[in-house]
Amino acid sequence: MPGISAAVRAKLPKIKSHWPNQVLLLTRAYFKIIENGQVMGLKVKPQYEVLPLVEVRQENAIVLVDGVPSPLPIEQCDLVNRLGGEAAILGMPDDATKPQFAEAELTDELEIILQRKLTRIRSHWPKEIVLREKCVLQEFAGGKLALPHSYAPGTAVRLISVENEGVVVMVDKSIGLVRLKQVDLVTCLQGITAILATADDPVPESADAALQMSSANH
Repeated sequence: MPGISAAVRAKLPKIKSHWPNQVLLLTRAYFKIIENGQVMGLKVKPQYEVLPLVEVRQENAIVLVDGVPSPLPIEQCDLVNRLGGEAAILGMPDDATKPQFAEAELTDELEIILQRKLTRIRSHWPKEIVLREKCVLQEFAGGKLALPHSYAPGTAVRLISVENEGVVVMVDKSIGLVRLKQVDLVTCLQGITAILATADDPVPESADAALQMSSANH
């Protein structure tokens, strides 16, 4: 949509609660492929492809392109139309400024993408996170799982690991696998965009050597 007004551009970041989960490309779009801070090429997405929406800034919508957050000029997608047009956008009240959990924005697709990313940035994990929802964890006693215990929202838990299937947490003697949406880990790490932009931890030399040997054997 050409000619988006400055007032609408300024308004869009303030109405986050109204953002759609995805946008449709109105034209063919080109996205930079960046590796180690250098542009290595371009990725092309065709007109009418639907992409997950992560964030909206005054000039760009931040969309996920094959799991990577990438800027897209707002006029190249149907964001304004999805929100009912410029007049409707300008008539929307600004979102409350009180802090909100970043996890509230997670779609199922984003949750899976973030869990996979989090497995690769272990050095950034906090030692402790907080439950956002009621969770049932299994007591671990004498080397065996015993009685289940229920823990209320706001309970501080120890972060054990992040797996592709979810987040392993522990409190007292109870341990369990919970969904990423059920804890404040994304908020602790400054949100979705910050996590996706974080560089992966270096691969240990021993693991790197094992991969090279495996490749040589094949």
